[in-house]
Amino acid sequence: MNMQKLFFPIFLIVLLGFTTNLQAQNSRLKYADKLYQTQSYFYASEAYEDVLDRKVDSMIVADKIADCYDKIGNVPKAVEWYSYIASKGALKKEQHLRLAVLNRGIQDYEASNNLFREYTNKYGVDDQLTKLYSGRSIDELLKNSGQFELISQNRNTENSEIGANYLSADEIILASSKRRSKAVMRLHSWTGNYFYDIYKAPIDENGVFGKMKLLKADAKTKFHYGPASYCQKSGFVYFTRNNFVDGKKIADSNNVIHLKIFKARIEGKKFVDVEELSINSNDFSTAHPSVNTDGSRLYFSSNRPGGFGGMDLYYVELDSNGLPIGEVVNLGEKVNTIQNEVFPFFQSSENLLFFSSDGHFGLGGLDVFVAKLNKQGAVKGEIQNLGVPINSASDDFSFLTNEDQTKGYFSSNRSGGKGDDDIYGFKQNFIIKNSAIAKGKVIDLISKRPLPNTSMYLVDLNNQIVDSVKTNDLGDYEFDLAAIENNFSITASKEKYHPDTLGMLFDQDRGEYEANFELMPLLNYKIKGLTRDKSTSNPIDNVVVTITDVKLNQQFEKPLTDKDGKFSTSNLPYKYGDEVEYIVKLEHPNYNTKLVTVKDKLGLVEDLVVEEMLESGKIEFVPGETDLSIFINPIYFDFDKSNIRPDAAEELDKIVRIMKDYPRMVIELGSHTDSRGSDAYNRVLSDKRAKSSANYIISKGISKDRIYGKGYGESKLIYSDAEIANAPDEKAKEEMHQKNRRTEFIIVRMK
Repeated sequence: MNMQKLFFPIFLIVLLGFTTNLQAQNSRLKYADKLYQTQSYFYASEAYEDVLDRKVDSMIVADKIADCYDKIGNVPKAVEWYSYIASKGALKKEQHLRLAVLNRGIQDYEASNNLFREYTNKYGVDDQLTKLYSGRSIDELLKNSGQFELISQNRNTENSEIGANYLSADEIILASSKRRSKAVMRLHSWTGNYFYDIYKAPIDENGVFGKMKLLKADAKTKFHYGPASYCQKSGFVYFTRNNFVDGKKIADSNNVIHLKIFKARIEGKKFVDVEELSINSNDFSTAHPSVNTDGSRLYFSSNRPGGFGGMDLYYVELDSNGLPIGEVVNLGEKVNTIQNEVFPFFQSSENLLFFSSDGHFGLGGLDVFVAKLNKQGAVKGEIQNLGVPINSASDDFSFLTNEDQTKGYFSSNRSGGKGDDDIYGFKQNFIIKNSAIAKGKVIDLISKRPLPNTSMYLVDLNNQIVDSVKTNDLGDYEFDLAAIENNFSITASKEKYHPDTLGMLFDQDRGEYEANFELMPLLNYKIKGLTRDKSTSNPIDNVVVTITDVKLNQQFEKPLTDKDGKFSTSNLPYKYGDEVEYIVKLEHPNYNTKLVTVKDKLGLVEDLVVEEMLESGKIEFVPGETDLSIFINPIYFDFDKSNIRPDAAEELDKIVRIMKDYPRMVIELGSHTDSRGSDAYNRVLSDKRAKSSANYIISKGISKDRIYGKGYGESKLIYSDAEIANAPDEKAKEEMHQKNRRTEFIIVRMK
């Protein structure tokens, strides 16, 4: 669709041709410039091409001829000329943005995205650029959702047909620029096309329209006439027409004849009682009417002052006579942009406003969008692009659907049609609801993969399930919130995953809620172990394994090792990412009892492994009782220091608790170093650290005759220097050094 169809301005200079006898370059250039200044862009483009044939420097006319082709809707030629200007390094800010937008019209989305990025880097990001681009992908709009199926129409002509609107269930009215026989037809100097008239046509059960019949008016204009919107309840029809009243054309100070909206009734093949609406002006255009089903409100497009730019969408209330009352209301910045918003259509049953725009993110040219309106008529939520097949890289506009949202029409100048613009029918497979929606995606928290077939529950404020759905193959879901009038929640539930619930605050003006879920797999965390004889490496059965949960301060389980020396607990009461701490006590009549601390942050590995060697023990101090060795996590000291750090104190406090539980216990605290440093230095350092640790325990109320510290230096390494040297990397080597730097507590006797 050529951009003049946005508002059909007419200029008093209506040219049927131009003189071809002017020979001089300067004269021809001046003539082309005059056509351009009077906005006769179609003829100006031809004149500039003629100037170029006379070997005039292309850059002299580049800006204007690019603008001409842009204005008349010749997108390939406009892209060609703007690209030429860019190649010369002379592309202006506005031209840069137009070139980015127009590249979508020729489906060169990669070039368009590159130009938008260059524009952002050069000029920054503003609200308009965010609506047009903002780094979004075009792929989602190119996916056919199956909501619409196109129906071909055989009655389109080689000219332009637009603006289908229902007169009844079996008849439509439309605007066509087809040439009428036996009539003087003028050409529009903006585009070189014929002007529009209004026709009516029958439609069959499939929505295919038949032969068009001209509707005549009692005040016929020689210029544009249409499109129109009919209200079956009131019987009034509202239509667009140039400012041509009582046979006289009325222009503004720039000799522009603007568009106005008129009201009439249809009698047979005629418009009668034609009346101009008060919302019109001689100084701007008011066009593209759409009346609601009860005739109480009229939506329209206008470039009147005070808008956001270009053509904006407005509405006005109507009285019982179908005439405007009160002030016109701009639909606001959610709908309107600095570009053009045109051809509104109000769908009354769901309170939806469909419209076309080249100022929102789309496939190219004009795209069809839908906005949901609240009871007061304001836009709620975000507008939605209808995507393919309704939209294309060309101009798609004049959308109409019936009250049941089962079928309708729209116009487009896409390739493959019969003429300039064609009317396309469609079958609508899904109803677009006005009620707010809640939607989102469900993924696996760990793998980040979508989780299809997840059960989703919509729950109201009274904790009652209102609706339930399943996620699709992409993990997506959607709820219609028609039954929701207060705060609500959504729960996601899937087998082998922890369920999750998100609460939502209700807002009556909000059109869309997004709730995304990352479900945690039910990882079966367990403590598993293996006990073996230290001297023979044989497994030890019947070891009593007492497991205490330090965080909960209670015993968790008390399994026995099997014949293979193995044990396993039931699932731990924790989930991914939780930090756990357990004390595992290993007891057997023939071995020294050992205490092991299991402390970890739960990750993908489900088994917390305890693998210990038990030493055979003899009764040396008290008959019938067993020597015990207690192992805790390494206690670390700052370099060349022996004072107790907070992390070391946490480990020592465990020993304090055990000694208070066993008041007859006497403990030796043995401190070991790694092999770095001299033997003498390591003995002294380890002795200081051992005694420092013992003194900390004494300070917590343990008698000093029950514990003493001894430093062993590097005399009892777990990993030798040779083993460390063979480690695969520095990280592994450091871990082995850390295990050498341990502190052991040995129960030397029970008093």
